[in-house]
Amino acid sequence: MRNPVGASQLESILDSMGDVETYERFLKVSYFSELAGTQHPFEILFLESTVGLQTFEFEEGRGILAQNEAMVEKRISEARNINIGDELEVSIAGATEAFTIVGIVRSIFSSVFIDYAKAPAPANETLLTGAFVELTPGSDAEAVGNVIAQDDQVESVQTHQEATDGIKAVFQTYDIILYFLVAMCLAIVFLVVWTTANISTIERMPEFAQLEAIGFDRRNLRSIMVGEILLITLVGTILSIPPSIWLGYYWVPLMSQTLSVMDFYVRLVPFAVSFAIPIISAIISVTPLVRVLNRIDLQTVMRNRDPQ
Repeated sequence: MRNPVGASQLESILDSMGDVETYERFLKVSYFSELAGTQHPFEILFLESTVGLQTFEFEEGRGILAQNEAMVEKRISEARNINIGDELEVSIAGATEAFTIVGIVRSIFSSVFIDYAKAPAPANETLLTGAFVELTPGSDAEAVGNVIAQDDQVESVQTHQEATDGIKAVFQTYDIILYFLVAMCLAIVFLVVWTTANISTIERMPEFAQLEAIGFDRRNLRSIMVGEILLITLVGTILSIPPSIWLGYYWVPLMSQTLSVMDFYVRLVPFAVSFAIPIISAIISVTPLVRVLNRIDLQTVMRNRDPQ
């Protein structure tokens, strides 16, 4: 819908369609919820659980059977460590009410699911309002959708497959942006480390020559050069990645008060990979310099620096 509408307005639109067998209203709003004494912004999807057009793939638990029960999408469950039986306090229209988590589900909506009976009156904070519709067998879904879309209050009409494909396309776009940013970071790390190490290596060639003269072999010199670069890379990684993640956890909930933003959390494996990428990039970038060191005649460098 273009704007929040009441039940009677929605019913008048759908009831005029002869091919609509049944429908299920929904209202999606962002609210603050409290779990384990900590407040977080959640997307709440109020749906008519008694109709059941919005089906779920259950990870565990069951569907909503009472108005004080709720289900949670799997991504939110993992990010917030929400389990079956937990009490989730939701602040709805200025009043706080506790809901018992009875199901962990997979859905195209990353939301907490609550019965529509608990939905507040539609207002400006509504992010999405509309209905799931089931057509009579044999009806032309495209034709019915075109008729519904003619109503001035209707923003868009999509089949379930179109909605799913649209959400997948959004996440694919995010993935492309993420891969591009990762590639940029790798390129920057490579250029910075290679340039710095190249300048440092050239300036320190006489020092390497002196070390070789007093008994250090090329293997020792390579270990010194690579070890210094890896140490600097490790220190820079520690000083940059953990604070950046902490800022994400701190700032994203603050932005959620005024903006619709994605939930922010970092799993252990990506966290470990974020540490490994700069180190691997440093090793790759220092490889050409190791070859340069192997080809240079350090004794000639030492003589040219001090002819005496």
